Amino acid sequence: RLVGVAGMPVDHMARLRLVRPSSTVGLNNRGCGPKSGYICLSDGEDIFFPRLGMRLLLRKGDLLLWPNVDWETGTSVEDLRTLRLHSRRSDVGDASKPLVGIDALFHDNPLREQQRLRRFVSDMEAASQKIA
Repeated sequence: RLVGVAGMPVDHMARLRLVRPSSTVGLNNRGCGPKSGYICLSDGEDIFFPRLGMRLLLRKGDLLLWPNVDWETGTSVEDLRTLRLHSRRSDVGDASKPLVGIDALFHDNPLREQQRLRRFVSDMEAASQKIA
């Protein structure tokens, strides 16, 4: 469903990441491709885009997608207005629990094809290899 809503091929979507979003501007991943998304897994949270002056109230299961690229000039330019911060809604949920969500990042190229070529190296295996 996420790929269908974003209108991009599944091979252009990076692996979904479970995240604890930050309440500080600039400490949330914006992704490096044309679109990003966030799925709220908390009872309720605010997402605030200070450079756009926009606050959105999300509930568990809500999906938010936004463009990271501004095409107004005819060429792609990184859109820094998408810097955001998250905060817990005071009227919903347990304030002692951390916010949790899923980051969905879309890239310009077929990223999943490149990821299939990589091999995961465990910490133990990496520690046992000698540096040449």
